Amino acid sequence: MNWSLAGALGAIFAALFILVVTVSGSLARSGRDRDLAGRIARYGPRRGTGQDKRESDSVRKADRVAIRVTKRLMTPAAQQRLSERLELAAVARKPAEWELLGGCVFVVIAAGVSILTGNVIIGVLLGALVSWLGMRMLLSFLIRRRRGAFAEQLPDLLQLLASSLQ
Repeated sequence: MNWSLAGALGAIFAALFILVVTVSGSLARSGRDRDLAGRIARYGPRRGTGQDKRESDSVRKADRVAIRVTKRLMTPAAQQRLSERLELAAVARKPAEWELLGGCVFVVIAAGVSILTGNVIIGVLLGALVSWLGMRMLLSFLIRRRRGAFAEQLPDLLQLLASSLQ
């Protein structure tokens, strides 16, 4: 086994490990919203007291370090724009978590393409392009789907409101 193949496999393993750790932390948090108060609180204003403390306790140390590093790499303007898009799409992730997920997708795609083509430069360029476009298109798809669901439910809501006012 040559060194480039071993390095590519190591990068794939590292990206998959970070992805699994991040997803498992989200799944552990999502079980908490099964009770009625948790589901209702999800739609209310976010407070910086108990819920944030429980979330920080449930997130593993590796997650916190990776998210902190990713947050430092992002500019405040980029964080704000991405936060707005994530809110429009009803994605519960923070901007740094979304970018970290995109970075993991990039590493996996770049390593896979590098192994298939035997050229690391092509793998990195194609991985960067595909992961950036893929994450952006996914977010746009989620925004369109949420807006479509809202538009579909709006006439029924207005009809219900009008009939209750009569």
